[in-house]
Parts: sequence; structure tokens; C-alpha cells
Amino acid sequence: NASSDYLAALEEKGISYIVCDNLIDLRGALEIVVSQFGVSSISLQGGGIIDGAMLAQGLIDELSLVIYPGIDGLSSAPSIFEYLGQADERPANGQALELISVEQRSHGIVWLRYKFHKL
Repeated sequence: NASSDYLAALEEKGISYIVCDNLIDLRGALEIVVSQFGVSSISLQGGGIIDGAMLAQGLIDELSLVIYPGIDGLSSAPSIFEYLGQADERPANGQALELISVEQRSHGIVWLRYKFHKL
């Protein structure tokens, strides 16, 4: 949905981009990234909505989760995975997590790594 002006600005700065006809076909977008740029692995640094979409399409193979011991008590805080599909859909259906590692860091921070498995 980027404007032609925005795409021109990216080109002017030498920033690569891809164009997808189907905005919800994340697998197709990743296939373009692989074929056009030779990328074999990405680190998804998005928010809950893109994470939820990738989860629903089975595109996540590892979860790296850093927990900081801070609390705010707000119910509006975003989730790690926020799927915007129908209420009866199960975006994690057929997937399970296996703990790979746990690392305690300074200031009470804990780093968890999980591998996704298809059931």
C-alpha cells in the first residue's frame, strides 16, 4: 500500500523493496525475498499483529523471548502474537514449542529461546 512517492524515496536512497499483489500472502513475500535477494533467514522484529500473521501461516521456526521484570498492569499492552482473524480460528493450530535455552541476564532479565515444531 506504499505510495509511488514513498517507493521513489526508497529507490533514491538505495533501499530495496518488494511488491506483493496479495497483501496477506506472507509466504509468497518471503519467497520473493529469497529469490531476489538470496536471504535465507530473517529476524522478525515486528509487533503482535505481524507476529500473529506469521504464526497463522506457519512461518516462524524459532521464538526468542526476552522478559524484563517490569510491570504496568495495563490491559491495553500488546500481546506477542495478536491474530486478527476470526474468533474461531486457531493461528497456532498444529504447532508446538520446544524450549531450546534459558539464559539469565543482569537486572533480572531472562532470555528464552523456543523452536517451533509442526504437529
